[in-house]
Amino acid sequence: MKNFLRLILAIILLVIAGFGVYRYLWRTNDPMNGQKADYRVLAHEWVEEFKINEQAANQKYLGRIVEAKGVVREVLRDSLGGMSVILESGDAFMGVNCSMEPGETAPSQGSDTLVIRGEFSAVTLDVNMTRCVMVSQSK
Repeated sequence: MKNFLRLILAIILLVIAGFGVYRYLWRTNDPMNGQKADYRVLAHEWVEEFKINEQAANQKYLGRIVEAKGVVREVLRDSLGGMSVILESGDAFMGVNCSMEPGETAPSQGSDTLVIRGEFSAVTLDVNMTRCVMVSQSK
């Protein structure tokens, strides 16, 4: 009888774990256009915040939706058609790297000031955002 109860408990736990993994891997991401930003930042101030205390900034922003405003430093395209926009931060080595959603139009480098909304994902050499969309653009 004990073995039967253990087997039933193990099956229930496996089903719950499987459902959790399924929900995590195949979750639907809402379009970023319809999202409300948790934070609005200037690109150069945001990078400074990470340089001062990376751990605290990671805790504050990780997984949050951020609107970053800055001047376009560079627009990069990969071989699969993906586009990243890097916002100027005043630091030669670090910027705000925004991986744009498919279908977003490319801004011109150097002269355009953008507001980009995306989800903060990590800090590597840059502050990285994913699922980014352009909110506004000005010269």
